[in-house]
Amino acid sequence: MSSKSGYVTEATFLLDRDKSPEAVAVLELALSRGLRDDYITSVLAKAYDQQPGDAGRGSAMRMNEINSGSCNAVLFADEIKWLRDNKRTNEAIKLYSVADARNAVNSHVIANYTKALQIAGRGEDASRIRMDQIEQGSCEAAFINDEAFWRIELKQFSVARDLMNLAKERGVFDGYSESVLKALGQRDD
Repeated sequence: MSSKSGYVTEATFLLDRDKSPEAVAVLELALSRGLRDDYITSVLAKAYDQQPGDAGRGSAMRMNEINSGSCNAVLFADEIKWLRDNKRTNEAIKLYSVADARNAVNSHVIANYTKALQIAGRGEDASRIRMDQIEQGSCEAAFINDEAFWRIELKQFSVARDLMNLAKERGVFDGYSESVLKALGQRDD
């Protein structure tokens, strides 16, 4: 392989098949050949995240890039998710502020941030942000699905149903949306 994209494509293919050690080997080969950028770093960090015994190595790699001034939204989204998944929600919330200050926010960063807010007991704040995104026409399924689950928790079943209809209208109804519908069942307000 001679291009960065070839290494990343191969590594992503391997990760999709739960072969993180092989993906790590491919990306470390790319690095040894002087091919380094945020894209390779983000995929390699994900590969480390999937390897048993490497807990925190991917996070350390992402944070090294972020602390070096990176404005790559993928690194921020992945790190916020990793922090949230590792019960470090306050750190995830603080990291969003860094991403925002660097103009490194995209829909994935926002979706992971709102999940962290909700876990931290700030569901109303998370809902307000998701609804702003939805009302602005976002086609990010995570906003619609997460908001629908939140509305089910609040027993606002008709709102959750409307959100699922919106997901279908926007063409973002997915497997997670199916889970929302199962949770919704035949409930009425």
